[in-house]
Parts: sequence; structure tokens; C-alpha cells
Amino acid sequence: MMSGGIVSRRQEGAPQGGLLSLLLSNILLNELDRELERGGHRFVRYADDANIYVRSRRAGERVMAGVERFLDQRLKLTLNRDKSRVAGAWMCDYLGYGMRWHRQPMLRVATMSLRRLSDRLGELLRGARGRKLVYTIERINPVLRGWAGYFKLTQGKRALERLDGWVRHKLRCVL
Repeated sequence: MMSGGIVSRRQEGAPQGGLLSLLLSNILLNELDRELERGGHRFVRYADDANIYVRSRRAGERVMAGVERFLDQRLKLTLNRDKSRVAGAWMCDYLGYGMRWHRQPMLRVATMSLRRLSDRLGELLRGARGRKLVYTIERINPVLRGWAGYFKLTQGKRALERLDGWVRHKLRCVL
């Protein structure tokens, strides 16, 4: 950050969630993409979330150290150790999705995504007693539609069936 012609390190990054933060992270981390491609790594990155696929835990730890060094020395960024880990592809959730194996790889809704949705719906349903059911449904429908649209790629239906039952139960409680 520059203030009065003097360059100083920022303590916080760009505000999250906006189009500008997505654009800035993609511009800056494009250099990391090129570095990973030069190393022959398979990876996927969206904004500042990335998964890098390697064959062993040892290779993962080595790549993690290299990425941390690259981010620090070349891009002047700090790797968030709390959100970074070396784990098998089946153990990692990415952008709200998880993977499972049932005769073939399948996308599933990550547990944390389900928890966030139920928390959000709980907020919307709190205080709904005494209100018209139509009003309550109008409030939760956009959330459910957006969520269902985002997770339309999932192949498992059990989580969605459980969610449907939970929403129906909550709506009956409101009556």
C-alpha cells in the first residue's frame, strides 16, 4: 500500500466477495498458475482457492512448502495456514462441493455447505410464527433456488432429500 509516497505492507487484503477481489486475485495468482504449470502439477484454482493434486503426502508437503515460499517471496502474499492443508482429494471440499466414490467419482454437497444453508434458513424462519405461510415461503424460496442452482451438479440425492424433509418440518412448526 502506498501512503504519502511511502510503500508499506498491508495488514489486511482486499475486501472479499466482490467482483474486484475476484479480478485482483486472478490477476495476481496467474503467476502462481504459470509456476505450477512449469512444474507439471495438476491443479484447479478459483480466485484464491486452489487444489493442487500430487501422488503422495510427501510430495504434497514439498509442493505446499514451495507454494508458500513462492507466494511469500515472489508475490509478497502470506499463505493462510489455518485454511491450508495437505490431504487426499477425497478428504477435501472445494467451493462447497465434496467428492465420494460409488462405482465412480461423484460430486456431493459438502457438509459445511449444508450447515451454512440450514443456519441461513433458520435465521429466515426465526420469528416466522404468526406470519402468513406465503410470506415465509417467499422469503426462503430465493435462498433455496439459488442454493439448488449452485449445487445442481451433485449426483447424490440423499442430502437434498434430508434438506427437503428438514424444511418441510420447519414450515410445519411455523404453522
